[in-house]
Amino acid sequence: MSSPGRPEIPQEDPYDDDLLEPAMPRSEMRETALAVVVTVAVAVLILVAALETVGGLHTALILLAPGAVLAGTVYTGVRAYRCHRAGGRWQVWQGGMWFLMMLLLLWGPSAGTFLILQG
Repeated sequence: MSSPGRPEIPQEDPYDDDLLEPAMPRSEMRETALAVVVTVAVAVLILVAALETVGGLHTALILLAPGAVLAGTVYTGVRAYRCHRAGGRWQVWQGGMWFLMMLLLLWGPSAGTFLILQG
């Protein structure tokens, strides 16, 4: 309804696809998942190698496994920051960073406790 002399104000449809954010490219999600999976796989391989060794190398590998997770956490955090600065979809990278950070917070102290209890 419009009054005489006043233009009609168009109403926006809240479900209009043009108003929603664009869909996230699958490649971005795939890259994030690949980074997280590779980080966890490398850390597990280092841990398996540590179980087959003894002495100083065993201790170094036990501590290196959480270090690999830390490196992956920093990598995904830097990617999230760069995507944010570029105006891209950074949220998926931040999600990967939080996953790896939680894994690091569980794995890091456990490795230290294992070394203390071991010897």
